[in-house]
Amino acid sequence: MRKLRFEEFERNSLTVFAISMIANVLSYLYQIVMGNMLTPADYGTVNTMGGGLLLVQAANLIYIALTPEKEKATV
Repeated sequence: MRKLRFEEFERNSLTVFAISMIANVLSYLYQIVMGNMLTPADYGTVNTMGGGLLLVQAANLIYIALTPEKEKATV
């Protein structure tokens, strides 16, 4: 594994930070738009489904992190 230069590390960190902030702003705008468009029951349903999707993604990441490379299926 090659060593990262400090400048490269800073640039990559700034890129991840910027993308995260853009995603946060878009998520905030999405919540505002959905809150105005949907009834409270429908808004709750959409948020519940989003939360369930988040749990599935977290379980998948845990599986990927804990499964040895040789046991992972190749696609």
